[in-house]
Amino acid sequence: MNENIDQTLHYIHNILSGFYLSSYSPKYYPSILDFYTHFLLLDYKKCLMLSLPRMEQFRFFLTTIIAIYYMTFSMNIIHYTDTERFLLGDLTIIIIGESDNLIHNSALFAWSALTIGWLLVYDLFHTKRSNAYRTTIIYINERDDDPNFEKKYKKLTKSSILLFNFIHQILPDSNRNFKQFSNRLFCITQIFHFIINLFIHFIRLEDFIHTRPLWQILIRAISIQMMGIVLNFLFSFYYSTLTYSAYILWLGLKTIKNIRKQIDTLLRKYQSNEMATEKILKQSNIFIQLRLLKLFHVYTRIIISTEQIESYASRMMLWAIFFTYITSQFTIHLINELKNDNIIIWISLYYILFLEHVVMFLLSYMISTYNYRLNSIQYDIRRTVIALNQKSSNRFKIKMMIIYYYLVNLKTFGIKIGPITVLNKIIFVKIIIYYARVTMLWQKLFGH
Repeated sequence: MNENIDQTLHYIHNILSGFYLSSYSPKYYPSILDFYTHFLLLDYKKCLMLSLPRMEQFRFFLTTIIAIYYMTFSMNIIHYTDTERFLLGDLTIIIIGESDNLIHNSALFAWSALTIGWLLVYDLFHTKRSNAYRTTIIYINERDDDPNFEKKYKKLTKSSILLFNFIHQILPDSNRNFKQFSNRLFCITQIFHFIINLFIHFIRLEDFIHTRPLWQILIRAISIQMMGIVLNFLFSFYYSTLTYSAYILWLGLKTIKNIRKQIDTLLRKYQSNEMATEKILKQSNIFIQLRLLKLFHVYTRIIISTEQIESYASRMMLWAIFFTYITSQFTIHLINELKNDNIIIWISLYYILFLEHVVMFLLSYMISTYNYRLNSIQYDIRRTVIALNQKSSNRFKIKMMIIYYYLVNLKTFGIKIGPITVLNKIIFVKIIIYYARVTMLWQKLFGH
């Protein structure tokens, strides 16, 4: 049953990919996720844009053209007639109506959203800033399908292999489930975009049929379709990076939780062995010490990987928060001022508002939680040192001393917001407070 659903969704997505001028084809990509993964693993040397498929280059170019139109219109650089705006597929005609001030504000919103979205998506492809991020994506996609995964990538360090094997051991089916979920998500969002796109074509169409010649209506339909292509392009690649980032965070949280649970179990076992015979106690203690060192080694690799991924993720978080702060204010302003009673327009605006706040609330919260859990290992290291200090071997004490030196009270580990600070729960609350203040100030300035 699930296979039939997946095949149907995949078939629909394949048709809609041509409708949105996407370069995706099942002939070249085994799955939809593989198509988006390809762009996150581009092996470019000089210009990233030239390494993209031609259709993606065209969609970037189309985004630029439409953004230039809204910029020139909103700033009155070029004075467009009503007919020119109609032919160019200006969405403010069907969304806003006759309010001149709101039309220019909406055009300004469209320009800023398209420009920041263009820069954000283009920057998402620059994953060469973090080899750890690229390696993790490769692991997610190839670990289950290729038994020679470790031999294929000779640059993998022993600690990376240890971490990947540990994750695969505790979460054996997670990658497969993630791929299935992602493929379905991309299909459903593509269908949703098509439905919204289709209904937008019919908004006020009856009025235009009686007031505009047929050739203008046909050109307008093509222009609106170009806008649909641009929005689908930006949203789709935004989704792909967002799903990967959320899944990597989820893997990290699950792995940290499992390691801390195992450490707690080993320490409890160590304390319960005090009544055992000397021979059994010695053998058990050696096993516990070796196991603890392995767990701390894996945890150290998680911290190192986080620090390496941070060079890519922190920049993306800064972009995303900046994008949300700017565009969400325009969206809220549009929703408050809009007089149009068309349900498709309202669904579209609330859909955009939802996407804008996913990063602000959901992803930021996940990162702050992850950073908190990542630094909680200090408590377990102290417990281990205190519990095993008297009866452990000198070799174990030296290794724990090194681990203690590098991981305890040195600095706060985790993903930052740009170069500013690690995103912990306090910073997360501050972001929400500042966002609420900006929103209230915006409403006071432009609410009337």
